[in-house]
Amino acid sequence: MYIAALLKFNVLKRKNQALENALTEKQQENVAILLEHQNEKQQALQQRELKWLADKIKMFTEEEQKAILASACAFAEHGLIITPSITIQLKDTCSQQDLMYFVCSTFFNMGKKRSDIVSFLSQVFPLYFPAGESVLAKKMPGLEKVKERREKENVQ
Repeated sequence: MYIAALLKFNVLKRKNQALENALTEKQQENVAILLEHQNEKQQALQQRELKWLADKIKMFTEEEQKAILASACAFAEHGLIITPSITIQLKDTCSQQDLMYFVCSTFFNMGKKRSDIVSFLSQVFPLYFPAGESVLAKKMPGLEKVKERREKENVQ
């Protein structure tokens, strides 16, 4: 009787382990699918925001636009701040405030941190922000103001 119970226990134990393994495998598949879907959504958001930024920086030369967008892509995708090989010149048609709004709106919508956006602005646009990051951080609009302006823009 004892041996039969022990054998039955071992069979049930193996079945239980097999079920646990199958459940773990299924959970891993579900997590992988969820991550893939999340990555696709994030990439679509990045593309949409970078296209919006590209439309806003048309006042710069074509070479400057490419340099700005290359830096923006590296920042969006990898969190890297790559200083353009050319210096982005000041434009009469693009104020400091406008530039801050364009960049902040793009990257706030991607979930980037304010301090990282400040670093991006000061390194990619040194002529626009010669006073450095601390002054820029004080001047930069907050998330609420940026959202408000973007909503007004979308309504028009």
